[in-house]
Amino acid sequence: MPAKRVPRLCFDRAKQTHFVRLNGRKYYLGPDAAQASIRYGELIAKHRAGALQEATDSRITVQEAAAKYRQHAQRYYGERSGEFGNVRRALDALIVLYGSEPLESIGPKRLKTLQGALVQEGRLCRREINRVVSHVRRFAKWAVSEEIVPGD
Repeated sequence: MPAKRVPRLCFDRAKQTHFVRLNGRKYYLGPDAAQASIRYGELIAKHRAGALQEATDSRITVQEAAAKYRQHAQRYYGERSGEFGNVRRALDALIVLYGSEPLESIGPKRLKTLQGALVQEGRLCRREINRVVSHVRRFAKWAVSEEIVPGD
């Protein structure tokens, strides 16, 4: 039986982040090439060991939950509303940092890290950063209310 081809590390220009596609899913690894390379190695090792498939079956990732919330927000706010654009921007920022991680792993410390990353990026003012963080909190509350993730 021939050896399986190892998927390569790619860069998404639109989102300015690295990703790899495994089992038909995109795993976002972050904008920094060095950190993305490390995460890529870890994911490939898990994929080869078969642990990646087990993990994806048992728990929902941030990226999957964000896709569900995006559909909800699109129906609730309407696609052309400014609020839907704000939700989309907040979810994109969250996916870049934590897209392939389980949703249960996102907590207050990860939210602070997201906030710090937005500050370091330097494109948004404090008010906009606070708005992004607020939308991420709203997303987490929605996920608990829909029983996508257990509420603690």
